Amino acid sequence: MHPRHRRLLPVLCVLVATGAPGAAEGPAVDTRRFPKLVHLLLLPGEQELLKSLKDDKDRREFQKIFWARRDPTPGTPANEFEDVVRSLWKRSDELFSYPNQKGSETGCGQVLVLLGPPEEIRARGLTREFDNLAYLREGSTREPETWVYRDRPALPYHFTSAELRVAFDPECQFAEGGIVSADMQRAAGALVTRPDLGYSQESDGRLVPLAAAATAAPSAGAGAGARALLAAPRQDFPLVVETKLAMRGPKGEPYLAGLLRASAAASETEVRLSVAAQAADAGGQVVASAAREVAAPPEADGSVVASWGLALKPGRYTVTVATLLRGSGKGSVGTLAVEVPDFGGAALVASPLVMWLGVDRAQFIRPVKKTGRDEHEGAVV
Repeated sequence: MHPRHRRLLPVLCVLVATGAPGAAEGPAVDTRRFPKLVHLLLLPGEQELLKSLKDDKDRREFQKIFWARRDPTPGTPANEFEDVVRSLWKRSDELFSYPNQKGSETGCGQVLVLLGPPEEIRARGLTREFDNLAYLREGSTREPETWVYRDRPALPYHFTSAELRVAFDPECQFAEGGIVSADMQRAAGALVTRPDLGYSQESDGRLVPLAAAATAAPSAGAGAGARALLAAPRQDFPLVVETKLAMRGPKGEPYLAGLLRASAAASETEVRLSVAAQAADAGGQVVASAAREVAAPPEADGSVVASWGLALKPGRYTVTVATLLRGSGKGSVGTLAVEVPDFGGAALVASPLVMWLGVDRAQFIRPVKKTGRDEHEGAVV
């Protein structure tokens, strides 16, 4: 959830819920604004195709496929990636807008969506918070600033020099090209969780609708190999499984997600994994399962990191996660005990994880007054 990625959502927030509604999937974005909003998220082939489309119907269908290709949990009703991005667009409009330009269309807004908050913001040797509105309130001029990002073990990509610096001018724009663009394209590529789902075109050039494209995609049997491991567990390599996120979904249902690390001594530049997860209740009955195919670069030590996720009702469960290396056929299974909170209850419930490392979370949680006492609502920034 950029978290920073889901390892996989590029950006996720501190999740604190008191029954506040989650971000629901929104309607298609205006076809003229969409290319501006997702400029840094688009892969080169997607940019070319989108430019070539002549019909708004096809452009709206493109949006559906674009989101589906980045859905970290295609087996669930919600697309968490789209939810987070839309929330970040809204927050960017609050932080970086100018009288004649929305913040979500500025370089600052787009980099925030792609990479999340930086480890450092350098401006005249000082570190500032994300608050573009201060310049508008004071009638002063925004100063140039540089956002600094560094490699982290949990990231599914690496920067060319283990560090990326993005220099913004007073209007929140930056110079694209060179290493900066290469690093950003690498980050954008890591967000695609369903590379098998493509943009097919009919003989007349019209885009094949998502429903038909998804049916034809090989992912119809996604995770079949890992599902077999759940039935016949084995341990071909060390596998560590952990929870990283508990959140309230768009329709109120709790959603649990986590990471797995397979110490498989991988040497390929890209490793293809089959991942499956299932949850069993106290009686041993399997109540939820999900599976997906993942393509991920190996870490420096040869291990591979991927995500898993399940939609569950509040309660205690035993979660079993299996992963199969497509190239070698080796696989392993890990288990852990979890407790899913009731986000619809009266009590304050907090996720145990802050996905944005190195950021003062107090900046991103807004106090609200309810029934005469101070409470907090989760704030995505």
